[in-house]
Amino acid sequence: MIDRGQQQDILYFHYTTDSIKLLGFQEETNSQNLSYAMVPDQEGAWEMYKGVFPTYFYIKNNSVIYEWQNYQLGYPALSWIENKLD
Repeated sequence: MIDRGQQQDILYFHYTTDSIKLLGFQEETNSQNLSYAMVPDQEGAWEMYKGVFPTYFYIKNNSVIYEWQNYQLGYPALSWIENKLD
């Protein structure tokens, strides 16, 4: 089992192509230590997210293995993710 306090290999996509907005979000949420990327193809992202924000994806070997919408990501999902990362 992975220690929840341990750094994980997680990347957050921010739905913007404006680096100033991303920096503002990081400062406002005090989350500068997390790995972020801006969404390069907003139309493609909209289709992938199915219009629901936030949507979380578990990606392994460049394939989406599972996805959760906001209300679905709770402790059972986090435990599932942690076990798959082992």
